[in-house]
This record gives sequence, C-alpha cells and structure tokens, in this order.
Amino acid sequence: MSQNLNWPNTLSIIRLILAVVFLVFLLQFKTSQALIIFIIALMTDWADGYIARKKGQVTILGKILDPLADKLLFIIAFVSLSLNYALPVWVAWIVVGCYIILLSGGVVFVKKGISILKHSWLGRGAFALQAVVVAGVLLSYSGQAWLTIIIYLMVFLTASTCYYYLAQGFKLLKK
Repeated sequence: MSQNLNWPNTLSIIRLILAVVFLVFLLQFKTSQALIIFIIALMTDWADGYIARKKGQVTILGKILDPLADKLLFIIAFVSLSLNYALPVWVAWIVVGCYIILLSGGVVFVKKGISILKHSWLGRGAFALQAVVVAGVLLSYSGQAWLTIIIYLMVFLTASTCYYYLAQGFKLLKK
C-alpha cells in the first residue's frame, strides 16, 4: 500500500462511500439501516484516527480526506433529516453553514501550504453531540425534552467551534 493509500486513508474513503449509502437509506426512509450505516461510519472515523496516530501513518491526504468524509456524512444527515421534518431546518443551516465555512478554510490552507488546524476539544464535543442528535432523530426521539436540550447544546458548540477555528485560521493567515 502506498504511503497515501494507507489503512487510515482507506477507511476515510470507505466512510465517503458509507455517506452515500447512508443517504440512499435516508431517501428510502429506512432509518434502521441508515442508523447502522451511520454507526459504522463513526467507527471508521475513530479507527482511522487511532491507526494513523498509533502507527505514524498521518498523511496530507488523510488530513484532507478525514474531515471531508466527516463533514459529508453530517451534511447529508442534517440536510436529509431537516427535509424530512425530523429536525428543524435552522439546525441544519447552522451545522451545514459552519461545515461549509470550515471546509472552505481548509481549502485555503491547503492552497497556501499551511498546515490544517488540529482538532480541538470543543470541536470533538460538537462532533459527539452532532452524532447523538443524528442517532436520536433516527431512533425517533424527536420532540423529547432531552434531545431538544442536546440539540440546543450541539448548536451552541457547533457555532462556537466554527468561531474558534475561524479565529485560529485568521491568526495563522496573518502570519
């Protein structure tokens, strides 16, 4: 396997494919199957990061593929679930808007040869809450008080993360 097509990057590519399969199940209103694919995709996210760090297989390609696969999966989830009225549209707008901003910033960084920002604990928390929200909606918990609270907390963390990465990005660009 070449350095760029190592196991972590292969798992990210598999996650990109799983995102499309996830969308197909969502479009067919097969929420149980969509949930299983979503969980498998999240497991590949954990596995690719763990292997890349543990085996020293972090690559430039992986630094692009991993966040791209994550964001595609969640963009598909939030847009689809809001179009199905299972999630408020404004929630999808905030999550997708932040992801588009962050992906655009990543493209600028790559073009300028600047190292992509490392994950923050704030970002990891937002990601975890996004996963809980998607799983909760797929499990038909929409409208329940605990999920509503998690949604508001997730939106706050997502917007805060977006602001944090924007601020860090602008600092690096000014150097």
